[in-house]
Amino acid sequence: MKLQYQLATEPAGGWVEIDHTAWMTIPTSQFILKLCCMGITFHGDHLAVEEVDGKVRIHCWSDDPLQNYQGLYKAHCRDISATTTVDGVLVVNAPITKFDDEDFSTYVVPNASITRHGVQISNALYEDHAVFDSEPYTFWDGEAV
Repeated sequence: MKLQYQLATEPAGGWVEIDHTAWMTIPTSQFILKLCCMGITFHGDHLAVEEVDGKVRIHCWSDDPLQNYQGLYKAHCRDISATTTVDGVLVVNAPITKFDDEDFSTYVVPNASITRHGVQISNALYEDHAVFDSEPYTFWDGEAV
């Protein structure tokens, strides 16, 4: 399945497209600003991608006290799959499992080998990156911007 990611760079850069199987080739020294799969965009302190039962599972969690400006620990994961209907329409199935501050301790953090890191950036630099967005995207909790 195709993924697009945007690095937290200065100057701002566009999206890079890869297959989900190439996720681990992204150097751990690079910070991911946003990750998009099938139109669903994720951003957080940490991102991980793995294949589980033929689906792409994307983890996104925030637990770094230096970057967690709200002071809350959050995580969610989605198992994303897509099927084509008889009419040729692509149907995306992406149920979400959320772990908020009170139940974050039950979240099982993915293996470090598949984890890449996000980073907080200034509002101005974030806006510079946003010019590369072709349409509104969805925050980690599913709320549209």
